[in-house]
Amino acid sequence: MKVYFDGIIYSWQKTGGIVRYFNELMPRVAAADNTEAELVLREPHFNSYPKTAKLRARAVKHYPFVNGAVSLKYFRKILSPVNKYFMGRYFGGVRQGVFHSTYYTTYKSLRVPQVLTVHDMIYEKLPAFFSDSASRRFVRNKKACIDAADSIICISEATKKDLLSIYNIPGNKVSVVHLGLSKSFYMVGDEGLKRCFLKEKNINRPYLLFVGHRLTYKNFIFFINTYAKWKNRGDFLLVLAGGFPFSGSESKLIHSLGLSGSVMRFERVSEEDLVLFYNCAQGFVFPSLYEGFGLPLVEALACGVKVLASDIPAFREIAGSLPVYFNPEDEGSLLGGLDAMITIGSRQDAAIISDKVKAKYNWDNTAGQILDVYRSLG
Repeated sequence: MKVYFDGIIYSWQKTGGIVRYFNELMPRVAAADNTEAELVLREPHFNSYPKTAKLRARAVKHYPFVNGAVSLKYFRKILSPVNKYFMGRYFGGVRQGVFHSTYYTTYKSLRVPQVLTVHDMIYEKLPAFFSDSASRRFVRNKKACIDAADSIICISEATKKDLLSIYNIPGNKVSVVHLGLSKSFYMVGDEGLKRCFLKEKNINRPYLLFVGHRLTYKNFIFFINTYAKWKNRGDFLLVLAGGFPFSGSESKLIHSLGLSGSVMRFERVSEEDLVLFYNCAQGFVFPSLYEGFGLPLVEALACGVKVLASDIPAFREIAGSLPVYFNPEDEGSLLGGLDAMITIGSRQDAAIISDKVKAKYNWDNTAGQILDVYRSLG
C-alpha cells in the first residue's frame, strides 16, 4: 500500500499542532510493513518536514527564483493557483494507494481514496471570531474536503460529535483517533536541573504557566482580566510560553491591570525548555473556550504539574477528573479554580498519572490506528 501526503501545511506553518501531527505520523507510516509513504510538497515551503530515509519527499514543481523564507512570504500566495494545477496534474496520474490531506485539500483529478483529518470545528462553533472573508472562504473549502473524503479522522469524540452535528455526512465514515504525546514530556526529578533552568530564565518566584497562542478562542483576555482580580496574584508570576509577541492592546492591558512586573513571556520555546517550564510551574492554566483535543493538557499531566482547565467536552474526554475545572466564561468560577488549584498542594499521585497518560496517548498507537483506516480503504 502506498500513502500520499500533500505538504500544503508546510507551505503555511513552520511549527504548530498540525505540523507536529504529520511529523509524527508520516515516518511511522513510511516504516510500517508493506507500506510506502510519499510527501508531495508545494514550493515554497518551510523545511520543517521529517527527513527520514523511508519517507520520500519531493516538490511537485521547482521554481529557481524561490529561495528561503523571504521568497516564501512573497510567493506563497502568488504561486498557489499554479501549484494547485501541478498538484492536481500529479495526483491525476496516481491510480493506486491512499491520499491523506495535511490541511483541507482535495483535487478533482484524484482517483484514489481520500483521507482527511479534522482537528477541530472552531470556525464553525465560534463564528463570531472568524467573520472575515478569508475565514468564510476557509470554511467553504473545508466543507468541500469533508464532502469529498472517503474517510474522516477526528482527534476526539467531541470533535466527531460537532462534525456530525454541523455537516450532513454519514457517521460510518468518521473514525476517532486520539493524538499522541511526544516521549520528551516526563517528570524531571533532577532538582539541580530545575534550579539552573529557573536561574537561566531569570524566574525568581513561583509561577503559573500559560502555553501557546493567546488569540480569540484561547480566552487569554478573559483570563488576564480575571487573574488581575485574584487575591493571591502577588504570590505568583504568570509565565507565557510560546505564542506571538504582545500586541499593542495586550501590552496596554497588562500595564493597565498593574501586571507589568508579574508577566513574563518567552516567544521561542524549544520542546526541551517547554518540558522544564511545565515541571517547574506551580500550576498550568488552559482557559480555552473550545479545543478539538488540547495537547498541552496531556503534556502538563505527563510532566506532573497541577492543571486548571476549562470545563469543555474535549478536556473532559481527554483528561477526565484529573484537572481542576472552571467555567471559561465565568469570572467567579475561574477565581475559585485558581484558589482550588493552589490549595490542593503537590499531587501525591503525579507519577502514576504521568505514566498512565504516556501509556494512553502515544504516537505509535495513533499511527497504528490511522494505518488501519488506510488499509480499510486499500
